[in-house]
Order: sequence, then C-alpha cells, then structure tokens
Amino acid sequence: MIGKINILFCIVLVLCRPWVAEAQVWSMEDCMRYAVEHSPQKNIQDIQNANAALSQRDAVLAFLPSVNASVGASTNFGRSINPETNIYTTVANFNNSYSVSGSMSVFNGFSTVNNLKMARISRLMGYEQAEQIRDAILLQTMQAYFNVIYYVRILSLAEEQLEQDRRSLHQAKVQEELGLKGHADVMQAEAQQASGDLRRQRAENQLRTALLTLKQAMYYPLEDSLQIDTSFTRWSVDLSSRKEALESVKETAFSFLPEVKISEYNIRTALLSLRTARGDLFPSLSVSGGYSTGYSTGIGDNRGYNTAAFPEQFRNRAGQYVSLGMSVPIFNRLSGYSRIRRSKNDLNIARMRHEQTLRELEGEIENAVQDMEGAIKEYIQAEKQVGAEEIAYSANERRYAEGLISILDLQTSSNRLLEAKTERLNTLFQYLLKRKIVNYYKGISYLDNE
Repeated sequence: MIGKINILFCIVLVLCRPWVAEAQVWSMEDCMRYAVEHSPQKNIQDIQNANAALSQRDAVLAFLPSVNASVGASTNFGRSINPETNIYTTVANFNNSYSVSGSMSVFNGFSTVNNLKMARISRLMGYEQAEQIRDAILLQTMQAYFNVIYYVRILSLAEEQLEQDRRSLHQAKVQEELGLKGHADVMQAEAQQASGDLRRQRAENQLRTALLTLKQAMYYPLEDSLQIDTSFTRWSVDLSSRKEALESVKETAFSFLPEVKISEYNIRTALLSLRTARGDLFPSLSVSGGYSTGYSTGIGDNRGYNTAAFPEQFRNRAGQYVSLGMSVPIFNRLSGYSRIRRSKNDLNIARMRHEQTLRELEGEIENAVQDMEGAIKEYIQAEKQVGAEEIAYSANERRYAEGLISILDLQTSSNRLLEAKTERLNTLFQYLLKRKIVNYYKGISYLDNE
C-alpha cells in the first residue's frame, strides 16, 4: 500500500512539474511582445488595414465592366398590349422577360486611376500607422518596465540602509550600557531607524504603483501576479561616452520613421485628390451594351392561343444594343472649381505638416542624443561620488566606534551615501532608456535593442 502511495505521489509530481515551470520570469521583451499582442489599439488598426485592403481591391475591380442580369414575370388582365402583335387586346396573358446588360467607363478624367493610387497609398499608410502604434506601445511598456526595476533597486537600497540603522541602534544601546554613550544617542538612533522604516515602506508603495502601471501598459490582468526579470546581467554601460553622429542619426531616422512616411503619404494623397478634382472638369466617356428576350402566353381560358413554343419565342424576341455615351460638364455652380481650390489648400496643409513633423522629430532626436550623452557623464560622476561617500562612511563608522564623532554625524554620512547611490541608480536608468531611444532612431527596433 505504501509503495502504491509513493508511485502515485511521483506521478503527481511529474504532472505538476510543467505547471510549476510555466510560472516564468518575464523579461522586458516578453512584456513588450505581450503588450503589442493584446493592445486594443493595435488590433483596431489591424482591422482598419483589412478594410483598406478591401478598398484597394475594389479600386482594382473598378477597371472592369459592370454586368447585370435580370429576370421578370408579369400577368396582364383586361385591356393590355399583346407582346407579340403590340396591339391592344383583352386576352389575359403571362409575360416572362430575360435581360443581360453591361457598362464600362472609358474615360472619366483619370478618376479611376487616381482612386486606385489613393487606395494603395491608404493601405501603405495603414501599415505605417500600425508600426507607429506598435512602437508607441513598445516604448510605453519599456518605460514602465524600467520603472519597476528602478523601484526594486530603490527598495533594496532602503532595506540595506534600514539594516545599517538597526546595527547603529544596537551599537548605541550597547555603548549606553557600557557608559560610552548617552540616552540621547539611543533616541537619535531609534529615530533614524524609524525614518528607515518609512523610507522602505514608501519604496514598497512606489514599487506596487510601478508594477500596476506596467500591467496597464501590457493590458495584463490586474488581479494576476507578474514576476519580471530584474537582473542587469545583459545590460552594459558604455563608459566611453562616445558622441553620436547627429546628422547620421537624423538621416537614418527620417528614412524609416512611420511619422515621416505617413506625412509623405498625406502629401501624395492630397496631390492625387487635386488631380482628380481637375479631371472632373473633362468630359467623361462610357460604353454599354445589352441583350434581352422574353416569352408570353395566354392564361386561363386563353391558354395556348396561337402561342409559339418557348425556344422559338426566346430566339425570335431576342434583341441586342450597344451605346456610347459622353457627358460634358458645362455649369455645375462652380463646385468643380471650389473642389480644386480646396484640394490645393489641402496639399499646402499636407506639405506644411510634413515640414512640421520633420522639425519636431529633429528636435526629439537631438534631445534624445543630448540626454543620453549627458546621462552617461552624470553616471560617471555619480559613480565617483558613491566611491567617495563609501570611503567617507567607512571612516566615519570607525570614528563613531572610537567615540570621536556623534551618531548624528554618522547618520548624516549614511544619508549622503544613500543619496549618492540613489542618484547613481537614477542616472543609470536614464542612460539605458535614452540609449534605447537613440538606437531606435538609428534603425534598431526596441525588441532588438540591447
């Protein structure tokens, strides 16, 4: 019996092992991919792109003729026209008609061609808008992810500082018992520990808020737990502070950024709209043709009166037609000229917005490069400051143990060390974030950005 229980326990462990392994640690790339996949805004844009593809298909099919077929049936009672003799009669009859017709535009001021070009541009614009939304989601998720890691490190520093405050309090109590310190020093140490507890609690609250913000950016279920990777093993800091070739970064960014392409597509669309408006002033030419036939017979008491067979009537009553039509716009209350004027204004607006987009992106790129280069310089100085504060705190700790300084001086040195470490951490994350943004402007996707 015990052997069966052991075997059953082993089977349960084997079955549960995949479920335990499934609780993975989320990397930044995992979070960003999840956010893009579950973003309603991205999914809505994908649906709009599908509609744009249908519009392009319709624009292509507009070059083909339209064909219609119809079948009709009617019954006449009393005085009516005999379909065979075309004279009035009082014979009730049944009529059956068949027709096929088609029409095609030969020339319409190149509107069909321009509509096809605009449909293609609209589809390409939809792809760029999807990329723009995707990049915005990736950046937002990346920033939220960095905030979580930042506050994880802040919490670690707070706990480290709290542990030092506890050691200082314990040391002060021991020295009070030995008569080396007064009760005021013990109270000061207790106050410092209480301040450390508050600092740690504040860091925990900030971490919860940052984690909630990350879940919202990912569209992740808020009630589910999310364990992320907080290690820095694959993120390096380039201490060389190499200057970026700003003009090269701008040139690369302008060649692929969705914002630039969208503004260029808007110019092309406005230009095609202007050409279409001008084409509406030209005459339009169309051709059409058709085939029709029918069948009729008497009904009721008149059934079968001198009625030819269906195949014979279908053949004898057949008729065809071909027509060519031309429409010349003469006066339409100047609406055509107003449309041309509006199209010119829209084209000028599109060009101005394109220039505005380039200027704004140029400023953003310069700010990102300057912020990255400034952040690495600040990080180097913060690293030096931390080293100096660590040496100073170590010396003050020995002097405090020897009774050469007060506990207030030791706490001041400890707080300065904590502030230096916090500032170093802040500059580090600022540099990592700005470096990823600059690499994005250099053509490296946020997902491939190291």
